[in-house]
Amino acid sequence: MGVDAQYPTPIVKNLMPDDEMPCTAMSWALRAQHDACVPPWKGSLLRGALGWALERTAAGAPAPAWPGLRIGTTLTTVLLDPQGAWSSPLATPPAAMQCTDERTRIPEGDTLQGRLLLFGEWPAWALALLGEGFADAALHGLGAQRHPFRLVEWTAAPETWPEAPAQPTALELRTLTPCRLMDRKAECCNLHPPAIARSLLRRWRQLHRQLQGSDPAGDHQALAQAADQLQASETGTITATIKRWSNRQSRHVDMPGLTGSVTITGDSLPLLAPYLARAPLLHIGKQPVFGLGQVELAWRTAADSATARNESCAQPKFQLQDDPMTQDAL
Repeated sequence: MGVDAQYPTPIVKNLMPDDEMPCTAMSWALRAQHDACVPPWKGSLLRGALGWALERTAAGAPAPAWPGLRIGTTLTTVLLDPQGAWSSPLATPPAAMQCTDERTRIPEGDTLQGRLLLFGEWPAWALALLGEGFADAALHGLGAQRHPFRLVEWTAAPETWPEAPAQPTALELRTLTPCRLMDRKAECCNLHPPAIARSLLRRWRQLHRQLQGSDPAGDHQALAQAADQLQASETGTITATIKRWSNRQSRHVDMPGLTGSVTITGDSLPLLAPYLARAPLLHIGKQPVFGLGQVELAWRTAADSATARNESCAQPKFQLQDDPMTQDAL
């Protein structure tokens, strides 16, 4: 059967710049067939295994018909070599891997769970091929010792982009997986708020260009300048070394990373809040398809501050103790 007959080309909608980009969350679960030893951060492990598996199970399958793709681009190329697929050094994979299970030993019968977030319109046949690749990758074994797993869940659900609250005064951001932040082509040594905001602005804009065929709404130059005004009022950053197994090099490769938390404030926070709110899905920093930069957020608002002040005023400054000596003194 020909490729065109097996994988029909979907119709791409003519989306306006301010249309919301679709996001599909593929929930997966892998059951260990034997006792397995795996790294604490598994995103790179899973992405690498999926890439090799797609070469076996989906070789030649075309990519979904997104704007600007090179003619003949395959599904595998989109995930493994987006810069080649879109002929742009700025292209980013339309996916993010999520797995926060830090166990390094998985007993036989236990499961690893996570999600593969897919941005843009993904036809059903492409999701099925990804599932076949994920299952093949698991059975061929994960890690240097090739521990076999079995795919026991692969379900799709539309994901809603998170929204920021009205009048935010501060944003507490905590990493769930290590991140790699770049600030003007230099590796960051802490969770730098301007670098976090710029990474989200860049990824959102680039994904819109690749998958929607246009820039998202907004004054991008003004937004980039506003990111420089963000500040860190509280921070607790730990430098981490991310060890990943490279199948191509047949060895472990060390990557620098950051973990911890930061509280982001600044006059420009309300302007950038809608973009920062997307961080739990987009991830921050580099290589989200490797599972890096997964975060959780907690917002503070003007209403929260007012409530805290009212509660503080309502509490008595001191309280007399029911004590015989105190009563005598009165």
